[in-house]
Amino acid sequence: MAKILIIEDNATMGEGMLEILQKEGYVVDLAYKGQQGITLLKRSHYDLIFCDMRLTDISGLEVLAEHQSIQSKAKFVFITAFGNIELAVECIKKGAYDFIPKPFTPKLLREKALEYTQK
Repeated sequence: MAKILIIEDNATMGEGMLEILQKEGYVVDLAYKGQQGITLLKRSHYDLIFCDMRLTDISGLEVLAEHQSIQSKAKFVFITAFGNIELAVECIKKGAYDFIPKPFTPKLLREKALEYTQK
C-alpha cells in the first residue's frame, strides 16, 4: 500500500486526515510542523504528500522547495483554507501536483489519495 505524509499544523485536521487515510489501508505519517515534515521526507520514501500552505514554522512553499531539492518522487498536494485561483496557479507552477481548498470532505480526501497513489 502507498505511503502518505501529512504536514498539517492543525491537530484536529491532521489527526482526522490520518484516521481517514489509515482506514483506507494507507501507511501514514503526520507532522505538525514544516521542519518536522522535512525531516520525515529525508528519512523515508513517500508516494504522496498533503501539506498545509500556512504552517506555524515555515511556509508550505518552503517545504515544497525542500521536497524538490531532495528529489522526492512523491506527488505534492497543497491543502489550505486561504486559497484562491492565483495562489493555486502559483503552487502548480512551482511544482505542486494539486491544490485542495479547505474544508474538504473525507470522500474527496479518499478520492484524491487513491487517484494520486495509483501507479
